[in-house]
Amino acid sequence: MLDDLRKRFLVQGSRSPFDWAYKQRQIARRIASNTTGTGAIVWTEDCQRVAYHEISLSMGDLRDFVATQVKLAQRDLEELLMLHPEERRSEVIPPLRLYKLEDNHANNEAGWSFLKDVRNVEALQHNTSGAGRWLMDRVIRHEWLSDEFLSLAKSDRIKWRRKRVEQYFQDVDLFLERLLLLVHITSGQPARGTELLTLRHMNTSNGHHRSIFIENGLVGTVTSYHKGYNVTGTLKIIHRYLPKEVSELLVYYLWLVLPFWQKLDVLVYERKESPSPYVWPKKAGSWDSARLSQVLRREATIHLKISNLNIPMYRHIAIAISRQHLKCGGFKRDYGPLEGGIAEQQAAHEPLFAGAAYARGVEEAPGHVKAKRLQYRLVSREWHTFLGFQIGLGARKRALAEIAV
Repeated sequence: MLDDLRKRFLVQGSRSPFDWAYKQRQIARRIASNTTGTGAIVWTEDCQRVAYHEISLSMGDLRDFVATQVKLAQRDLEELLMLHPEERRSEVIPPLRLYKLEDNHANNEAGWSFLKDVRNVEALQHNTSGAGRWLMDRVIRHEWLSDEFLSLAKSDRIKWRRKRVEQYFQDVDLFLERLLLLVHITSGQPARGTELLTLRHMNTSNGHHRSIFIENGLVGTVTSYHKGYNVTGTLKIIHRYLPKEVSELLVYYLWLVLPFWQKLDVLVYERKESPSPYVWPKKAGSWDSARLSQVLRREATIHLKISNLNIPMYRHIAIAISRQHLKCGGFKRDYGPLEGGIAEQQAAHEPLFAGAAYARGVEEAPGHVKAKRLQYRLVSREWHTFLGFQIGLGARKRALAEIAV
C-alpha cells in the first residue's frame, strides 16, 4: 500500500502533487537566478569612495582601518604573551618563520593539526621548552608573573588567583574578537558568519576534518557552503588565505596561547571535557554570527565613524570593491569550470574531474582540488595587496584559469 501511495503522490515524473511542486520550485529558481536585484552601489568619479545605501567608505579609510586592526591585534597578542614593559619582543617571544612550516592536509587523525607535524618540531621549539608549556614556564620562572597568577594557601598549597585568570580569559576573548574581524576582512571575499565561526584548527574525534591549514608560508582556511544544498545536495569548498601578518597572529595564538588557556581551564576550573576543535569555541559549539556583527559594528563605529555597518552590508561593499579594483574581475560565488586544462582534455577528462580523481598529491585533503585552490589563493593575494599588505602579484598576462592549471 505504501508503494502505491508513493508512486501516486511522490514519484517525480508522474502526475502527482509532489511532481507539480517540484516543477514549480524549479521554475521559481530559474526566475530568481535570472532576475536582478535593485542596485544600491554608487562610486565617486575617481572610484576611491563607494556608497551602499547610507554608508560611505573611502578606499584609504578601509586600508587605514585594516592597518589599525592589525596593530591593535599585535598589541593584544603581546599582552597575552605577557611581555614585561622592560622586555623586548624579539628577545623573548619565540620567532615564527611561517615559510618553514609544513602541513599534511590529508592527515585525518583525530586531534591532528599542523602543530603536530614532526617536520615542524625544529621551527616550533623554543630552547628546551615545549610549545604547550612556553607560557606556563614563564609564569613559573618569572617572579612578577608568579605573583600575579599564584598565591600560597594556608595549607602551603599553591593556588591560582581566579581574578587574574578570569582577566586573562577576558583578554583572550578580546584578542579572538579582533582576530575574527581580521580573518573576515583580509582573507578575500568575506565568508558568511556561520561559515567563518565554525573553522576548526584540528581534526575532531567524530571524523570532521580541520579547516585551518598551512600552505607556502600562509594560513589557509577552508569552508563548505551552498545556499542550495537542500536542492542540489552538493557543497562548494571555498579556500581563503590570510596575509602574512594575520597568519602570524593566528599561528602564535594556536601555538603558544591556546595550550596555556586550555591548561588554565583544567587547573582552575577543573574542566573535564575534551578541548574544543573550534578557533572560536563556546562550550560544546562555537561563537554565533551575532558576535561577529557586534565586533564589526563596534570597531567601525570607533575607527570609521560608521555606526550601522553589519555583515551583509560589508559583503556587498567588499564585492563591489573587488569588481572595481581587482584584476581578477571581482569575487564570485564560486569559480566555474576551468577554461584551460588542455592536457586533461587530451586524457579525456574535464580539468576539475582530473584534479579530483587523477594524480592527486598524497597530502591533498579530501574534496580539495589543487587547480581551484591556486585560483582562490591568487584572488586572496590580490586582495591582500589592495588592502596594503606587501604581497605583490606582478603583471598578469594570462587568465586565472591558465595560471592555476
